[in-house]
Amino acid sequence: MNTKVLALLDEAIADLQKTQGPVAPALSKGDILHNGSVTDWIKTAYALKARFTLHASKKAGFNPQAVLNILANAPRTDDESAIMQYVDESPASSTAQAALQYVNINNNYRPTKLFIDYLTNNYTGAPTGASNMEDPRAAIMIPSATDAGGVLVRSEGVDMASDMPKNGPAAGDTRFLSLRKNPVAPKPGDKILSTGSWYTQRGGKGLLLTNAEMRFIEAEMLFRQGKSAEALAAYKAGIRSHMNIMGIPGATIDAFLPAPP
Repeated sequence: MNTKVLALLDEAIADLQKTQGPVAPALSKGDILHNGSVTDWIKTAYALKARFTLHASKKAGFNPQAVLNILANAPRTDDESAIMQYVDESPASSTAQAALQYVNINNNYRPTKLFIDYLTNNYTGAPTGASNMEDPRAAIMIPSATDAGGVLVRSEGVDMASDMPKNGPAAGDTRFLSLRKNPVAPKPGDKILSTGSWYTQRGGKGLLLTNAEMRFIEAEMLFRQGKSAEALAAYKAGIRSHMNIMGIPGATIDAFLPAPP
């Protein structure tokens, strides 16, 4: 299957490099990802090749350098990423245009303890470092709700190693908040049952294939080659890219990335 996918991607790259016929419709018509940019579509094809080639990383004969060679033609900037702008609709709407952030995540999806521990630098067994800095993305990825005093309080995380996942949090247990915003479009004075996650907010984006992902793949390949310093630089570049896409201020990113792990 992987071989067939890679062959089809090579065929797509060859087709994209051909000159378009004079009477053909503009490539930008209906293109919601790259607005008709052939260059960006070719980069997306190479990025998919890197992603699918990585699926064979556990097999004998896997060649990290081959993946790095593919990455040389894949997205290297955030602008070249394949990011889908969602169409915001009411979650109760039956329209086919209902945004993916409402369709794919229902009200029962909650953050896990491990996820929150990673973001807040409280992962058991990991070094806390001298700075012990919280990930700047925590505020927009961990949902919060207003308490009786109107103060936003973060969700606790479901401990997947406990018995709770067998039946889920009890009805009315407000410690564990939904990853979907509730209410969807709050009015002044409304009680916030959940701020939701950055991925499910109105105006949200679907990160289909990004420069950030490519840099993380690059980091793994370099690490396999024993190039630790280069791998760390690529890893940090991936974090910076993801934070940029999420709108984290540059100064905040600059303060976070040099901090000890």
